[in-house]
Amino acid sequence: MSRRWSRLRLALLIALFLFALFPSFGPPAHASPRASGVIIANEVVQTRPAARELGALTRPSAFPVGSDQGATGGDTLLFTSQVVDAGQLFDRIGTHWIAAPGAENSIYVEMRVSKDGVTWTDWNALPHDEDMRDFDRNEQFAGPFEFPVSRYAQYRTWLTSGDAGALGQMALTFMDVSDVNAGPVAQLWNDVSGAFADMWHSYADAAPGGEQKILTRQDWGADESLMKWAPKYQRVQKAIIHHTVTDDGGNNVAATIRSIYYFHAVTRGWGDIGYNYLVDKFGNIWTGRSGGDHVIGGHAYGWNNGSIGVAAIGDYSVTQPTSTLQNGIINIIAMKFQQFGIQPFGADTFTHEEQAANGTWVKVTSNPPNMQGHREANYIVSAHGSQTAWPGNGIYNILDGFRRLTQAAVTNGFFQLPYIEPTMPKAAFPGAALPVSVTIFNRGATPIAAGTGLSYRILNNGQVTTQGTVVPISTAIAPNAAATVSTQFVPPAVGSYTVRWDLQTNGQWWSSLYNTPVRDVAFRSADWSVDWVTDNVPISWTAGETKIITVTATNDGGRVWPATGVNPVRLGYKWVSNATGNTF
Repeated sequence: MSRRWSRLRLALLIALFLFALFPSFGPPAHASPRASGVIIANEVVQTRPAARELGALTRPSAFPVGSDQGATGGDTLLFTSQVVDAGQLFDRIGTHWIAAPGAENSIYVEMRVSKDGVTWTDWNALPHDEDMRDFDRNEQFAGPFEFPVSRYAQYRTWLTSGDAGALGQMALTFMDVSDVNAGPVAQLWNDVSGAFADMWHSYADAAPGGEQKILTRQDWGADESLMKWAPKYQRVQKAIIHHTVTDDGGNNVAATIRSIYYFHAVTRGWGDIGYNYLVDKFGNIWTGRSGGDHVIGGHAYGWNNGSIGVAAIGDYSVTQPTSTLQNGIINIIAMKFQQFGIQPFGADTFTHEEQAANGTWVKVTSNPPNMQGHREANYIVSAHGSQTAWPGNGIYNILDGFRRLTQAAVTNGFFQLPYIEPTMPKAAFPGAALPVSVTIFNRGATPIAAGTGLSYRILNNGQVTTQGTVVPISTAIAPNAAATVSTQFVPPAVGSYTVRWDLQTNGQWWSSLYNTPVRDVAFRSADWSVDWVTDNVPISWTAGETKIITVTATNDGGRVWPATGVNPVRLGYKWVSNATGNTF
């Protein structure tokens, strides 16, 4: 009997799988994640591998495309590493290396992989990502890139300076972003559940309006436990366009985004993905950094505050993006600029920062284009851009067309496009109900009908934990008009959350009904907490010197800070040695 039931369960599972492969609702607007979202990763670090001869060091007779080996190439060294055991199966590799001072442009990296250590792929060039460079450590980052599921890797570096010591450190971040270590049963279940989700998306994404759906972090399977960066906000004035210099996502874009997320958040140490939005070759728009509108990203040195970073997934150094990818970039910037009241062809006053020779940052006010490529975002004092080649010539050469088409989209308008502005605090005491005033701006061409509901959902680690009361709008909101609604917000238990505001009609969220953007806001339920805003601590200090330090800090907890009496709040400091880590 048990065997019979086992066969029956297997047959049912296969039937469900086949049914999911042929949904009756048509092709999905995007592919749901075929993985749990949990990333298994391992980092292998080698210090001075070429100088220590942790592999073969030779003088090559041929050179990689794009390298600068000089007139004869006689000084170039080729270091081929020993076989590196990842300690796990992987389907993505991110690479980062530290170069000796002045040698950062003389190192070219290639990679190959093997599942059994016997049969190998061809060598693949790994172009570095200028957006991720760590100037303090002179460290370059490449990828992550997709590879066939493997266990072993081998890298080789072309050292065109002829100095084996030019490569100070090589590190390989091996990632499993597709549950390849989980076994066939888990992978089959992921495929089945993802296919069923696609059936729903095929139906839900078929909105009648002209707005394009913005996919959430849950749609690409973000592991929110990796998100260690506390969101900060500054009103958006500019859009900066990038490319990720990774694979283009193939037929599993969500997996590629998860690998970028891990490489940015964990390997690079940023605590989250750097870009605010990502667009794939199919034209899908994906939410990047957590926190919603006006959250500060990590995509352009000196320009992050007050800009959104929109990244084309893939490498467009030469290749021109697909028309659908171009449309996705145009649509996300047009929708956001329409909501924020920004003209794509404008050049509004903006203050960014540039770094001086002594390492300090200087504020610079100018009138740059409201839409620009990353290479136009200068961050070096007395320079004029070109610190990076991003977003690649394939995109940069058609950037003027992007501006024209985005301006046309803003001018033509959208059918339904609300912009929700809640005046809620960054944090509050758990359980203490707060009155929240919410302004709803109608940026669309269609009136928002009276009786339309306003509500919110509270998400923790990507999962909805609570839904707020639905408050109806008393009067219709005409195009280009606004109305204010008051509601009660009850902070949940201590922790960090995303509050997702949206409109409702007949119990359906507008983000599903019309593809309109939700309004996410980061929120913390906290007892005692502080947000460090600014300080004037210098980057160097002479021993024995006394300085007056000014600090601005915000109470973002739920309790009042007492200035006197028992246990008053005081500001203190300690010294930490960079060399030893000792405190005193």
